[in-house]
Amino acid sequence: MEEYECGNPEAKRVKVCMSYGKIDDLCYRWFLDATSRQINVSGPLIQKKAMKFASDLGLTEFKGSGGWLDSFKETQHCYQKAKWSTCLSER
Repeated sequence: MEEYECGNPEAKRVKVCMSYGKIDDLCYRWFLDATSRQINVSGPLIQKKAMKFASDLGLTEFKGSGGWLDSFKETQHCYQKAKWSTCLSER
């Protein structure tokens, strides 16, 4: 896990950002597999899978928050279209 400080270090609160690239990669692969099998994927389901992957990786500090989910969807260009979830990016 990679930690680094974000923002202005002289600010009253210093943000500590964590990179969860491995979780993102696992979730993206799972997402592609699930949608290819026409499984309806919701935000809470993605968060649940992310929490499972984090647990398997021993990342106990990972919370799978709404902010993480928003970031994941934006990074992977995921959106809801009709009944099935889709990603625009094909890595």
